[in-house]
Amino acid sequence: MRKISTIFGVAAMALTTVAPTAGEVEGLVLRSSSATSPTPVRPSGPGWYLDVINADDSDLDTAYFGSRLDGTGWAVAVIDDGIDSGHPYLSDATGKSRVIAEACRTNRNCSGGAKGADGPGSAAHSDNRWHGTHVAGIAIGDGRGQRPAVVRGVARAADLVAVKVSESNGSTLGSNVDAALRWILDQRLSGMRIASVNLSLSSLVVFPGNCDKSSPTTKKIIDDLLASGVVVVTATGNAASRTGTTWPACLSNILPVGSITFSMQVSNESNIGPVVANQGLLAPGQSICSSVNRTRATTGYGCTSGTSMAAPQVAGAVALLRQKFPSLSAGQIVTALRSTATTISDTRPGGTTSGLRVLDVAAAIAAAAGL
Repeated sequence: MRKISTIFGVAAMALTTVAPTAGEVEGLVLRSSSATSPTPVRPSGPGWYLDVINADDSDLDTAYFGSRLDGTGWAVAVIDDGIDSGHPYLSDATGKSRVIAEACRTNRNCSGGAKGADGPGSAAHSDNRWHGTHVAGIAIGDGRGQRPAVVRGVARAADLVAVKVSESNGSTLGSNVDAALRWILDQRLSGMRIASVNLSLSSLVVFPGNCDKSSPTTKKIIDDLLASGVVVVTATGNAASRTGTTWPACLSNILPVGSITFSMQVSNESNIGPVVANQGLLAPGQSICSSVNRTRATTGYGCTSGTSMAAPQVAGAVALLRQKFPSLSAGQIVTALRSTATTISDTRPGGTTSGLRVLDVAAAIAAAAGL
């Protein structure tokens, strides 16, 4: 099994231990699910991925759905390595940040070396990280009014809830992810309108099927989030497995997302297996342009690849569905997303999985009206 030694935001979330036994997953060391460091460019025009998933302006126009769908009134929660909360791509038309809540859950990398922190600035990037800001931009970014124009995210008027879980070396533990999920659940139960959670992270250990017995705590928290109406989305990881997925994508109650290329083929690095076919989706993950921490790139934007970039497209799509159909259950939203997706097969050398479903946002919104 390949060990990926690079850090949060540079390569697939690396697991540095052996395959876990039951109950051990909460202690795993994890890293992010992007395959490459971002190329610092200022992208122009709409992102190609919006065309592929049918989520550009022409797909979401007022005439078709009765009102402009942009995620207004709902938030996407991103658990990652931090956020550049003042980034213009994550702000509204007046320049006000759309980050409505922040927290930090680490062993010792919150403000002042603390394990946890809540409130403005608590999820700020450190150590020149960029991954969380890039992921957030794909889900909710809005480049309107900027010169030159930049691409936008899927739900460009949605708000953002950010939780930092990375240590100074870029890794984290499953227990920190659990703590972040619990905090998000508390916010939701307190009335915050959170549509989805995005986890663009994974372990290196590949599970051929579901792994619920290895992570009962995480599964229970996700069950509670689903009951509150929140869909939890995760990247499948970049170990290039043809037969399985990593944690937490292997959990039976999560929505795992693999990545595809420009040519609508499964990306070479994407983990794919029966779990993805049975309960997941695919979305574009090649050269996805979005915001990055402005201390990382002078333009504040960059393009990179990986399953980390595919997952937030689904998280943003959930916000659009929630805006249009606020009374749907989390399960009904997942059904709408999966039942309308285009199916493809894993045609990579050694790939055997068929029935993989590529996200189609407009079709999912149209189908949800009948649920």
